[in-house]
Amino acid sequence: MEASNGADYVTIDAPLGIDGTELRGINDFASSSGNITAPGDMGQGFVDIGGRFAAIDDPLAVKGTDVWGVNNWGEVVGTYYEASGRAQGFVEDNGSIRR
Repeated sequence: MEASNGADYVTIDAPLGIDGTELRGINDFASSSGNITAPGDMGQGFVDIGGRFAAIDDPLAVKGTDVWGVNNWGEVVGTYYEASGRAQGFVEDNGSIRR
């Protein structure tokens, strides 16, 4: 697609993002990150690296997971929400989560 100013743009619809896909970051290698919402879902993060979408859910999240970005090394930064609603940060790297 082309924007009115001649710039290229694309639409991103993450799988399972039935009620919406929110893009929050793109790194230098065009890997993207953001959040999806599905019916009855409190929200979960995603990354798209090389056309492969992966859902990001912190195992301690009771009220959802937000993904804010993915760096050039594939590390994902985000927030998960405890039962009290308190937000906690995390970094996900190759399936390993650091808090």
